[in-house]
Amino acid sequence: MSNTDPTPPRKGLFNALWTPVLPDGSIDRASLRHHIEYLRGCGIDGLMVLGSTGEFTRLSIAAQKEIISAANEYSGSMFVVVNTSSTRLEQVIDLAAHAKQAGAHGVAIMPPYFFRLKAADIREFILRATEKIELPVCLYNYPEVTGNRIDPDVIADLTEQANIFGLKQSGAEFDYHHELAALAKEKNFTLFSAADKRLPEAFKIGARGHIGGLANMIPEIMKALYDACEAGDESQIATPLYLMSEVIDVISKVPFPFDVAAGMEARGFNPGHPKTVLSAESQATYRSAVGACRALYSKWELPNVEEAACAAHA
Repeated sequence: MSNTDPTPPRKGLFNALWTPVLPDGSIDRASLRHHIEYLRGCGIDGLMVLGSTGEFTRLSIAAQKEIISAANEYSGSMFVVVNTSSTRLEQVIDLAAHAKQAGAHGVAIMPPYFFRLKAADIREFILRATEKIELPVCLYNYPEVTGNRIDPDVIADLTEQANIFGLKQSGAEFDYHHELAALAKEKNFTLFSAADKRLPEAFKIGARGHIGGLANMIPEIMKALYDACEAGDESQIATPLYLMSEVIDVISKVPFPFDVAAGMEARGFNPGHPKTVLSAESQATYRSAVGACRALYSKWELPNVEEAACAAHA
């Protein structure tokens, strides 16, 4: 499928999609399809494919292209934004071309990671990528993992020279939302926040969308929270915010992004084969988190999706 005239999302609740793989490293399509169909049924607006939650740095290029194709195939009416970030410019462009061919609505680009870069070099890298990319672009700021922050001057310059529809703000620098929200209003792009526990604050500041990994496991709760934040309905925010925080407190003991896998497994989703090795200590912490999440979900009467699926086919 090819999205010849893609319209990028200007708001919405986006799930930072987990990537289930088989032992040989290929995409577990059956698990992925079941997962996306459940998310769609819960009213999730879109998918961020191959983000940090999706462990894109642990996947081969072939696997990245496979999940781009599969996620677009299974997404139905959901928006699909593909993170095509890489330290290699030609790889960013190649993955973006594949995303367009698959039918994606946009791509996301981080600054190149590992080596520290000057602001001018970040700007030049992203600008050269956008010159070749035929899809709208969402800038992806996550300095804790890239080592490089996208500064306001760079953002402003890029919005004037490229088709930038949004910016995802991840990481611990919550106060940066203030500057980004003002810039988003001035330059007409959407600020997508990843600040789970502070999402109500982010919306008050000026965020108009959310991109995060918690919808992988508790899409119903995240949908209720997002809708309340978007509507500015204080009376409906407290309960989903509390439930979400309870889950975060449990899974935060597990290294990211295996915390997402733990929360998913507890719901009955299959997170697939690990993409890297885990110590016995981390495996034990993971198993403990799965058990604790199951207890929470049971208390809240959230359905186990695997058991529900088996009952439906019985």
